[in-house]
Amino acid sequence: MTIHIPDLHYQTDATRVGQMPANVPPLLANGIRNYVERGLRCGSFLNAVLENDLCLAVARADGQSRACLCDLVWWLIDNVPSDCWGNREKVAAWIKRHERIRTAEELP
Repeated sequence: MTIHIPDLHYQTDATRVGQMPANVPPLLANGIRNYVERGLRCGSFLNAVLENDLCLAVARADGQSRACLCDLVWWLIDNVPSDCWGNREKVAAWIKRHERIRTAEELP
């Protein structure tokens, strides 16, 4: 599937979530996919990871999330466009960009 976003052309692969480390729970994998592909907001742990806030990510993590944190970050580094994660501003801009796209698609 190809997603066309203003100022961004990102080739996604439906199997990419399957390539995630085995210790990343499906709920987290789906949350990341929905965020990257559709700009949907994540839960507090994933949001902290995407914003590169280690202290908050650790504070929000349950046992499974804490156990996969390092692998999850390495996967993000290797697989996710750098303009959609890394700090609070990038995350907010990514969500806003997708909200504008969804709004434009809903117009007659």
